[in-house]
Amino acid sequence: MLRVFGLWLFMTVAALGTVVAQTGNVDPVGTYEFSTYTNNRTINGTLTITRSEEGALAALMDAPDAELPPLQATSVEVEGKEITLVIPMGQEGDIRMTLILEGEDITGRWFVGMDSGEITGKRVKKS
Repeated sequence: MLRVFGLWLFMTVAALGTVVAQTGNVDPVGTYEFSTYTNNRTINGTLTITRSEEGALAALMDAPDAELPPLQATSVEVEGKEITLVIPMGQEGDIRMTLILEGEDITGRWFVGMDSGEITGKRVKKS
């Protein structure tokens, strides 16, 4: 009986540890206004991150200053405070973006081929 209780206690503590580890991630859902600098000009836009009923994250980037249509991310991952996105841009390749969410502020970097830049912004709406 004591062995069964010990096994149950071990499994319960292990499961709780898993829940704590999973909930250590920030909740990135919301709309962010961002700014970056590339090709000798400032680009402003919005990044909207949503979560489906199944829990999957999705993102849409809209940057009219860059003269691009809205772009849908193919990958959105969260690890702690870090949000990583992959956004296809056609012939130019993928935008790979790594953002750090501190409170409502985002900072990070983006990469497309050999180009890269810093990005800053703020969550303006939680969804």
